[in-house]
Amino acid sequence: MPSSWNSSQSFGESDPEFDRLVEDLIQRIQAREALHFDEIARDYPHHADRLQQLWPSLTALGVAFSFDGELLLGSAVNGDVRLWTQRGNEPIGKPMIHSAQIGSLGFSPDGKFAITACHDRYIRRWRIPEAEMLEVLA
Repeated sequence: MPSSWNSSQSFGESDPEFDRLVEDLIQRIQAREALHFDEIARDYPHHADRLQQLWPSLTALGVAFSFDGELLLGSAVNGDVRLWTQRGNEPIGKPMIHSAQIGSLGFSPDGKFAITACHDRYIRRWRIPEAEMLEVLA
């Protein structure tokens, strides 16, 4: 996301109030604050439709499926990576924390490890589902 959000880029018309809200949400996400769409939509009902359209791009950056299709990794804009079941609505285990956004992520062929490449220039290998960092490569 650009550092200065402009709603006209996504919605064709400028809305300074909405732009300030989105910039605030981006800062809160980057600060690892837990945000829930329903709560924000309730607090800003006149922006709920636009927020619903924008929400996935604010919070999710990437996804990778395991080779058997049962698990997926999801990366968020704040650098967190979570493991999910394909059918579940709740993440498995604790987040895999990074100091910057994730550029790439994937599973090992046997599905026992996650590999993440972060914009901090490190590649990490994680044991899953424990989210235990096993190795850091520079």
